[in-house]
Amino acid sequence: MTRASTGRLNYWDRYLKAQLAKPQFRKLSDIEWTAIWKRVKDASGKEPLPDETQIRRLVNESALLSGYFFAFAKLPYDRRKILEFAKNAHTFLRLTDAYLLAATKFLGEPSYSVFRLPGHTDAYFEPKFSGEPNESVSPPRAGQKLLSELKNLKVDLQRIIADWERLSRNAPLPPPSAAMPERDQWMARLILVWSKDCGLSSNNSKHLRAFLIDALSPYGQPLTDRKAEQFINRWNRGEIPHPSSDWKRYILRQMLAN
Repeated sequence: MTRASTGRLNYWDRYLKAQLAKPQFRKLSDIEWTAIWKRVKDASGKEPLPDETQIRRLVNESALLSGYFFAFAKLPYDRRKILEFAKNAHTFLRLTDAYLLAATKFLGEPSYSVFRLPGHTDAYFEPKFSGEPNESVSPPRAGQKLLSELKNLKVDLQRIIADWERLSRNAPLPPPSAAMPERDQWMARLILVWSKDCGLSSNNSKHLRAFLIDALSPYGQPLTDRKAEQFINRWNRGEIPHPSSDWKRYILRQMLAN
């Protein structure tokens, strides 16, 4: 059975491909940082300015701690996503059933049964004897092997669907900002750097919008002024959950110092 024949392995393939397509994390270059720091200086308007080295480190941390990049990304195992996997597997099962029915009508019932040893994926064929002690049995034809593989695939799909449906019962609900939760956490951390560490207002301003846009753009995350405005308004209304602070921050400080 191929990897593509199971919804779970196919999901992993697609998930890893999507993650690896993202730009890998790197610290902001001096040129990129200059544009971001200019937003802080323009919004401050007067001395003293916050510690530039400290703010630059926190902006870099905001990107990595967000979960957007592969090393710290979390699997999107919310209830809606799991049920979507189950639905796709149901569709695949219906197609497999239809193909199995058509193939059986065309080829006839196989003269071989199939079984698997626990922990093995390879099929073992066992002849169905008619009861005659000296009856010779020919090797399975390609068509009979195909029917046995289709039946195995059907059993696997039924098991996968049961697994997904069981997982969905205890899975969390989708996040409120279901579009891009990791990027939302990234932007939320940036607003905290702006307000708490730079001592600037989180009111919706052209300076804060430009700060978010310039901080995301080096990583291939285009953000329009309108989208930035909408996010800041949601943040100020309390609709965006505050990012957590945990032990990863201490590890990241060591990583970013190298």
